Amino acid sequence: LTQMVNAYNTVSNEGYKKENKKKKKITDRKGKVLYEKVNENNIHQITLNAGACRKLKSCFNGVINTGGTAAFIARNPKVQPNDISYGGKTGTTDNATNLWYMGYTPEFTMGIWQGYSLTNNRKAGNAGSDCANIWNKILTSYNGK
Repeated sequence: LTQMVNAYNTVSNEGYKKENKKKKKITDRKGKVLYEKVNENNIHQITLNAGACRKLKSCFNGVINTGGTAAFIARNPKVQPNDISYGGKTGTTDNATNLWYMGYTPEFTMGIWQGYSLTNNRKAGNAGSDCANIWNKILTSYNGK
């Protein structure tokens, strides 16, 4: 998941790689923070053609627009539907044992994965759009940097 998020983040930044800013937070059911750790970003240029990244971003934007596997995301008021700064991709392995959605906005890139890392014989859900739905709910509650 971390490597996939890094790849989509690099494409969304048109060739600039930003290491993931990992937030690990554990709270109790009342919201009291029991543990929190944040790793800061490191930014550097890698060899990806900016023009090719823009073409990919256009494709990834299509996923959240009419006809895409996560078209419901374009209806989120925090998304500019036809702006290629917003996009993502769903994924589903054979027999739906692993599902994911990698998505980005101008402010962040985030991946959601459902599956079984030790056994690959149980169904994780229906499709990658399940993960896109979780991603969209997180975006809805996102309040800035």
